Amino acid sequence: MFEFILFIFVIVFLIWISNLSSRLSILEKKFFQKNNNIPASLVATPAPFTPADFHKLDEHKKMLGDKSAETHPAIQHMPEIKDSMTSPVANTTDLSPYGWITKFGVLAIALGIVFFFKYAIDNGWVNEWMRILFGVVVGGLFLVLGELWKNKYEKYAYALSGGGILILGFTIYAAFNFYHKIPYGLALVLMVADSALAVWLSTKRKSLTLAILGIVGAYGAPLFLDNGTNQQVFLFSYLMLLSAAVMVVLFKRFWMELVTLAFVGVIVDFSIWSSNFSTVENSWTSIWFVILSIILFIFVVAIFFRSHAIRKTLAEDSEKSFGIFSVICGIFYIFAIRSLTNFSPDLRSLLPVFMLLGSVIWWIAYALVDRLNFRNLNYWMSLGGATLITLAAYWQFNGKAFALALLALAVLGVVVGSLVKRSELRTWGTIVLYISLAKAILEPYGVGDDQFIFNAKFGLMVLEIAGTVFCGWLYTKVFIEDKEKNIQDLSDVVAAILIFLALTLDIGHSFRGAAGAQSMALWWVMYPPLLAWFAFAGKKSMLKVIALILLVLGAFRVLFLPYDNSAYVFFFNAKFGLMLLQAAAFLAIAALSTNDESSEKEVGVADLLKVAASVYAWFAVSWEIVHYFSLSGSSNTRNLLLSVWWMVYGVILMIVSTVKGFSLYRKVAVLFLGLAIAKVFLYDVSALDPAFRIASFIILGVILLSVSFVYQKNKEKITQFLKGGKKD
Repeated sequence: MFEFILFIFVIVFLIWISNLSSRLSILEKKFFQKNNNIPASLVATPAPFTPADFHKLDEHKKMLGDKSAETHPAIQHMPEIKDSMTSPVANTTDLSPYGWITKFGVLAIALGIVFFFKYAIDNGWVNEWMRILFGVVVGGLFLVLGELWKNKYEKYAYALSGGGILILGFTIYAAFNFYHKIPYGLALVLMVADSALAVWLSTKRKSLTLAILGIVGAYGAPLFLDNGTNQQVFLFSYLMLLSAAVMVVLFKRFWMELVTLAFVGVIVDFSIWSSNFSTVENSWTSIWFVILSIILFIFVVAIFFRSHAIRKTLAEDSEKSFGIFSVICGIFYIFAIRSLTNFSPDLRSLLPVFMLLGSVIWWIAYALVDRLNFRNLNYWMSLGGATLITLAAYWQFNGKAFALALLALAVLGVVVGSLVKRSELRTWGTIVLYISLAKAILEPYGVGDDQFIFNAKFGLMVLEIAGTVFCGWLYTKVFIEDKEKNIQDLSDVVAAILIFLALTLDIGHSFRGAAGAQSMALWWVMYPPLLAWFAFAGKKSMLKVIALILLVLGAFRVLFLPYDNSAYVFFFNAKFGLMLLQAAAFLAIAALSTNDESSEKEVGVADLLKVAASVYAWFAVSWEIVHYFSLSGSSNTRNLLLSVWWMVYGVILMIVSTVKGFSLYRKVAVLFLGLAIAKVFLYDVSALDPAFRIASFIILGVILLSVSFVYQKNKEKITQFLKGGKKD
């Protein structure tokens, strides 16, 4: 009984507020008329000023006829009123703290009523029809008050109207799903009507806040009034109708905040239902709901975005908001479809089809907006399409077939992007290409891939190289943006590295033991000069750098290559031959770097490579002597030959430096002669046997005297050369 009295009191109280509001409006108009001498015809109507009202104000100004009319309040505010009327879009979004307090206050009341419903159900206070009637009356009164106060108390009016929409939505859903008092068809019609009312009010009053309040209430109803039973068809139909209502709002006002909030509502409602009721039997219904939702929120929203962009009625941040929103939609679509297809093998086999269908939706949406010059949005939209089609290939193919599918998609993206002059398509195509390259490199050799070069793995690598070179070539044939200028050079670098890796992997797979190690080292020695020749011929600076890096790697590879003692011959063995080839590789690249067009930096690199070649050759012979006499156990002969070799090599470099006019060789020669002298006086004098010690000192003396004699005979020329001059 107490609850019924409280219900009647609330109804009477709200009616009294409505009546009081009307009376206050009348009193305020009369007070304004009395104090400002304004004709009643101008203040009697609660409607906004119209052009006819301005005409009456002009007549009143003439009627006053004196200068005091210029200071009349109504006359003074005429320009402001006119400006507000001629403004193309009224700003009804209130960002002040009082406005938000009002909105949250109404929302709190609405939620309180919802919880009252729940509490009343749990305790069995009032009958179900009374609760439904209470919700309808309260929601209706909120709407009436919002309509009465829409001009005078704008902040409160919007909040009350939104609260009314929210309460009515809760009430209708409760009447069907909780109380079971109305049939499904009637509940669906009423829900649609409530959403349509929110749409109509928001577009009429140009109020994003009102639209959001209505949407929150509509999407929140299934959560607050859930009765624990599976209502899949009703829920999905209800959500689709709500989403369609949001699309109607977009036709008038492109509010991305509203679209995002609506889609979040779809995600939350669907996720909660799916976690409780999703089964293999209802999976198809859920899948089609997800697909239709994506069509609405991506394809249809793209249509309205294009329409508003053409009409120039988009907000400043609409491009960014829509781009991020499309990413959210894509993530939801992938995870939702993936989880729904997990229920049975038959559904899992269709996963690539669903990803491909999603990709088509994104590409169509991209096609709708790509010519509007929203470059960031183009990248976001094309990202969705590229990601989904890549996932389709991932779930459709395995192993090398997947790598080939990615390669085909990548080349297609770059080709289409070049033809239609779209950098985003070229960019995503290039990214997919690099993913394909990584997949091809990591792909293991299969059964039957034992034959060198003629195997599936190496063939796949060759195709990847060809695709990379082709895509890089396409970048040179189209007009590219500044951020794409390095793509062609990057493609050359990637192709060069792929060639190196392809043959390296194939040699490592096809050959074993010492033969495999020697073959690998030979490839590492030969490839850098070949790459350097191509780089200098094509004037590709990045390839020159890669050639130098691979040259250094090859030098270390040969340096640490073990000797094959089973087939070892002094100075006639694979390791020594490879070390000499490595020294020749240094000289070859140095020669390529030295020409009439070489820059100062390239000449410096060439000089450094020549020095590296001389040091590497010195070390090759020295290490050969050490290894050979270590096997035979003759340390005296080894140490003597090392001293002789260092002295002879220093003299050779001195001669070469004089003949070729290369001053750096002179410095290296002095270094080796110094090492030889230090070794003889500091090491050989105590380590060698007497006979070998005598030979060491005599040879050193003869060489030094010979060098001194040559120096005295050609003192002037050598002095000039030592100062850095060139040979005459």
